[in-house]
Amino acid sequence: MLDVNKVLVILPNISIREQVFSQICNYYKGDHPVGKTGNLGQAVLPALLADGKLRRPDANMVVTNIQQLAVSTTLKNEDGEIKRNHDETASKKIVLTKTAEQMINSLRPDLIIVDEGHHSQADMWKVVEEAACKVNSRCKSHFLTATPKRSDQKGYGLKNDPENPRYFVFKRTNAANDKYIKKTEYKAVDVTFSSSGK
Repeated sequence: MLDVNKVLVILPNISIREQVFSQICNYYKGDHPVGKTGNLGQAVLPALLADGKLRRPDANMVVTNIQQLAVSTTLKNEDGEIKRNHDETASKKIVLTKTAEQMINSLRPDLIIVDEGHHSQADMWKVVEEAACKVNSRCKSHFLTATPKRSDQKGYGLKNDPENPRYFVFKRTNAANDKYIKKTEYKAVDVTFSSSGK
């Protein structure tokens, strides 16, 4: 059983963030059959992190999009001059936003749920996950994706420490074998068009 009291939900964009936050608020309100505690066993206080502001500092569930958490910054030397790469492009680094840093330090998430988890190898996602694990070494990650293979062949970078496993991989084949999903059947459909538009 996963012991979860504080959750960070990261979505890929604003529209999905708004939709998921609305659904979570609806799910955990008092008249829902699950009620105010849901499966967490305590009152669920969802908050939205948007426009650089955390709407509820005492939240135990924060919903946001990745762009609110990490940004690319240009590196500068001691003299304030922009550092340059070998090809003369500006040297950049991905860092947490100040709001994200404060939120992660106070929330100390037990679980990070990432939609579009196949992006987990991108630096923005890695910075957030590393920061969460730094403040809570028991933090787990749950990646959701419908993309079984990355086109760049990088994989998902899911490396478990045997002493503190952070990932549990549950593939579509496992779900089908366990009858969580039905076997998909594909059928050919004949489609014909005529020049008369019929």
